[in-house]
Amino acid sequence: MTASGQFLTANAGVNSDLFWALKGGGPSTFAAVISVTVKTHSEQPTAGIILNINNTHTSNTDTFWKGFAALHDLSPYFVNNGMFVYYELSQGRLHVQPIVGPNMTAARINEVAKPLFDTLKSQNIPYSTVTKEFPTFFDLYIDMFEDEGAAASSLTGGRLFTKRDFELGAANIVNAYKTAVSNGAFIIGHIVGPGYGAYMVDNAVHPAWRDGASFSITSLSLAGNAAWSEKRRVQNILTNVVGSALRVVSPFGAAYVNEVRSFLLVVC
Repeated sequence: MTASGQFLTANAGVNSDLFWALKGGGPSTFAAVISVTVKTHSEQPTAGIILNINNTHTSNTDTFWKGFAALHDLSPYFVNNGMFVYYELSQGRLHVQPIVGPNMTAARINEVAKPLFDTLKSQNIPYSTVTKEFPTFFDLYIDMFEDEGAAASSLTGGRLFTKRDFELGAANIVNAYKTAVSNGAFIIGHIVGPGYGAYMVDNAVHPAWRDGASFSITSLSLAGNAAWSEKRRVQNILTNVVGSALRVVSPFGAAYVNEVRSFLLVVC
């Protein structure tokens, strides 16, 4: 339904321009989608890995960041193997739950993840880990993905890192994360490669998305009733310190606006 109250059908043959825009350009911007036909896929076995590095394992800052680098530097490798990784990063805490291997057994995902664990072991980085396998992705999702909290008050931003950005220097990206975390940012990370299944797609999604290897949401806590001066201060940190550090190391990347468009202070 459009803003004028019209009911329209949009597909490749009818209102094709609207159809193109709705596929990534912002459904809430152009119209309210009240019915949609989607393509489904058969279920497949899926395996997952949990990985933790935190202050129960080490209090050494250098060791901790080497552990994060061991994971994040492999982002292009993971996505080239058709995998997805969800993690949370804050000061002294890396919580990865899970590393997802579609159409993989536990043995297979451990084999693919061997470069990660080889690096952790060779650098004497302590960690804890669990590997599981499931008959379907849905079973993995219910078991391994964690519920998210509600009612958090914060300012959020984000950044997409492409494979080309990693080629320029994965270490630079890790250093940018250090800057973000040291300035109070909580990071929700996604090692994700949409281009693995379909590198070229005719839709309104930013082209950088198809070359993506890692995407992070950055968040700084801020009380909803905070003084305007405090909101401006936090906005400045998120935009000009945290966000700036991430932008500098990702000249081929892109910003994330899905969850920040409703904020008065857009910080991407």
